[in-house]
Amino acid sequence: MEYEVNKTDWVLQLGDWAYWSDERDVNYSATRASDFIMQYMPVFAEVTGDER
Repeated sequence: MEYEVNKTDWVLQLGDWAYWSDERDVNYSATRASDFIMQYMPVFAEVTGDER
């Protein structure tokens, strides 16, 4: 949650390295189709206890 999530748009980032890029950098808000497999979000919430 700290380094893998774009806090502006609340989407997954390409990697923890993108966290350090500038918000204007194309890699900051870039996504992959696999980042939107929503069926796994409840599983992540259950495993981590983090409802975000």
